[in-house]
Amino acid sequence: MQNLFLDHGLSKVKRLPAVDVRRVKKLRGYVDAESYAYALSLRLGLREAKRRRAASVVLFHDEMTSHPQFNALLCKLALPEDWGIFLLGAEHRQTPDPGGTGIGRCNLALGCHAVAVRAPYYSDVMRALGATPWRDGSAQNTTVAWRLAPLQRVVPTYAALPNLVWPRSSGSDPCGGRGYDEDGWQKAGRITVVGAVQQSLKVQPWRKREELAPILQGSGKAAFLFLTRGSLNQPRMWEDYFKACPERVSVHVHPKERKSKAPAWFRKAYLPKSIVTAWGDISLVKAQLALLKKAYDDPDNQVFVFASESCVPVKPLVEFLEGCERSGWRGMMKFENPEVVAEYDVSKAKRYTAAPQIPPWLWKLHSQWVTLNREMAHALLEEDLTDLFARTFAPDESYFGTVLALKGYPLETKCLPVDSTWVSWERQPARHPKELTAVTDVEALSLRLGGYFFARKFHVASDIAGWGLHLQGEI
Repeated sequence: MQNLFLDHGLSKVKRLPAVDVRRVKKLRGYVDAESYAYALSLRLGLREAKRRRAASVVLFHDEMTSHPQFNALLCKLALPEDWGIFLLGAEHRQTPDPGGTGIGRCNLALGCHAVAVRAPYYSDVMRALGATPWRDGSAQNTTVAWRLAPLQRVVPTYAALPNLVWPRSSGSDPCGGRGYDEDGWQKAGRITVVGAVQQSLKVQPWRKREELAPILQGSGKAAFLFLTRGSLNQPRMWEDYFKACPERVSVHVHPKERKSKAPAWFRKAYLPKSIVTAWGDISLVKAQLALLKKAYDDPDNQVFVFASESCVPVKPLVEFLEGCERSGWRGMMKFENPEVVAEYDVSKAKRYTAAPQIPPWLWKLHSQWVTLNREMAHALLEEDLTDLFARTFAPDESYFGTVLALKGYPLETKCLPVDSTWVSWERQPARHPKELTAVTDVEALSLRLGGYFFARKFHVASDIAGWGLHLQGEI
């Protein structure tokens, strides 16, 4: 424990000898001797703090571990002035109320392995931990955490989100909890945790919007959102593609280089302002959101397709629109959870650790080139959460799915679990997909028969246009 504190720069932590559990003769309303011994130890700590006239005290259990980013997360917290008890780690049985960034005001939270108490409330906590059960009998056969829980109704009690500390053993909690995972998130009651995180991060939970009525057949539009360096590698393919139904298409472009030899129709679709972008950086997400916001302003746009300069259509536009209509204008996103990704790319799976405020089970890793529907776009544009992902690598491969999951959007039922854009990865893991120039008959046949509507990466000198995949079928 001393080494753990030193790792966090806490050099003035004082060890207080705990009450020996072997000396406990009667349980005094506690579930076992260990719980009663710990309650007595906490009372001794509070008594010592009171004797020293300390303004506040933090009491740590000697069987705890801490978050690897303990210091960084702790420094971001700002406890409200009215705080009386602060739990550095807790298991929430009820969703807390908003308390500030990284904290929530507890309604029913169990936590006593690291608890801070302010001087005005020393006596209240000591009394709650006493041997005499509560008059209503609620303290009979309880743990320390359950003895402290009723105080949350009368003492302003807050808890850290995410947990900064938790019991070292994930299988049992000497304070009465039901266990924590390796990242400190409680294993049980995850719906409650999601609500707590939403409150802490000021995220609007997803709600079904009644005004999104079914789209009449043949009336919905598709917005194509191009994130490019300059011009398109295959501009003629896109021109021919859009000619099939120009009235059902809108184009929006975010160019990295505004001075390029792009066609006039493409330059006309430039956003008024560009964001300086860098590979693997959050700036790419910001550019995508700028495109999405611009396209969302047109109420006729029902799906939003992200594409790069090396993307090409491999199915006719009519076929894409008919597919959207058949699916009820659902989005397309093939996503994976970190534990699945870890089977073939551990470093990619661990990207979630750079945004510890979001529980890992909410993380969705996916392609950057997703297709969103209007409902998903509305949810993503409600608030800007890019700061949460600023330290993650390649956030464009996780932002949309993770934010939707964090908001409670039912991806599993409202989004098709497929990629709309085909990409060739020569090996896994790889930093960049394969760039194609000469397309073989096998590759062309695979694209024609596959379930993809678009494909990348195709070089400017590629012969993909000669296969006419984007023109096949009757229009």
